Parts: sequence; structure tokens; C-alpha cells
Amino acid sequence: MLAWFYHVESDQNMAKHLKSNGPNSDQYPNKEVAKINDHHHIYYSCRKLPFPLVARDWLQRGIFKSLESDSGYMLVYRSVEENDVPPFTPSTLKENEKRIRGNFMAICLFERLPFDCTKFTYIVKADIRGNVPKVVAETGLSGQVETVRRAYNYFERDEEVDR
Repeated sequence: MLAWFYHVESDQNMAKHLKSNGPNSDQYPNKEVAKINDHHHIYYSCRKLPFPLVARDWLQRGIFKSLESDSGYMLVYRSVEENDVPPFTPSTLKENEKRIRGNFMAICLFERLPFDCTKFTYIVKADIRGNVPKVVAETGLSGQVETVRRAYNYFERDEEVDR
């Protein structure tokens, strides 16, 4: 489950991004821009928002480590500044199609349970910045809750465990 969440360029994550943002990956990229080591990367994402809002982009550092006594893993994402990462190509949206850099922090806990199951705890703090009506911002944040639902649907195996 950690790999499913950590690898932003997986087929499933890229399909979801494509469905939400269209096929132009130069304007709306979702990519790892630096791999520090096997447990630490930096990724960049640009996403469409509903009209009349402009696109938002995020530049995030993700690091994971195992918890004590091999009981699971912790994954942390935090926004970083561009001057803290190697050079990369951001979104190619034109000047009249501006984007705003959002701020994001997430803590993911993956705890081992019996029968090869995982308890997934997801804590998020996101600020899409800009002048955004509260109802729109809350709707956008519901997408973070959807991440937990997608993980459940992908890994759901209640019948198998019950057997």
C-alpha cells in the first residue's frame, strides 16, 4: 500500500490525473522531478480547477521510513520551494493561464494488521491559496478524502480475509 501511495507515476495515478486534467502533460504534469534515494523523492503536479479558478500546482518532498519493530511505515509529504530542488520543467501554461502554487502537508501511517492487512491513517493540511470561495475550497479538499476511498477500493479483500 505504501508503494501504491508513494509512486505518483504509477499507471493508476497517471490515469486518474489524465482523467481530471486532460492529455496535455506539459501543461498539467504529474511527475517525479528528483529521486534523492529509494525512500525520498520530490514530485511536481499541476491540476485544473473549475472555471473561473486558475490552475494550482504543488511541489512536494516525500519521505518514508519504517516504524519501530517493523510494525509499519510512515510517509510524509511537505511542500518545498523551487530553490530547494534540482532544476525541472514546470507547467507550460501560458502567462494568461496563470497557476498558483498551493501548500500541502500530509502524514500517512501504514500499520501492519493480522492477515496481511493494513491500517491506513491519512492526515492532510492543504491550502490551495488565492481568492477561493469556501465552498469551492471544501469541495477540492474532498478529493483528499477520495484518496482513502480509492485505496480501500483498490486493496479491498474482505471476502478473502474472511475465508
